[in-house]
Amino acid sequence: MTWKAWIDSYVHDHSLARGLKTATVALYQKAMEQFEGYARFRLQKGPDQITQRDILEYLERCLRGERGNCQRVLNWHVVVLRGFYKAAVALGFLEPARNPM
Repeated sequence: MTWKAWIDSYVHDHSLARGLKTATVALYQKAMEQFEGYARFRLQKGPDQITQRDILEYLERCLRGERGNCQRVLNWHVVVLRGFYKAAVALGFLEPARNPM
């Protein structure tokens, strides 16, 4: 499956089913699109190929290093990525052992 399919399933099916507010869902989508851009263009990896190291490098390089974001923003992205990969396992897109989070 493609990044778009995984993100759409996470944002629209999983997040909305949990009763999250529209604004929160939009923030989840934005965070996932940022990570997708990094993974696709810098790493050239699909969502099922991401490792823990890839996520740590993303957080360090893109969020803290290049953008200078604070710890709160980093924590938010960790929460979103953790939820994304947890949902991927629950939806059957990813084996539990391959969850990088």
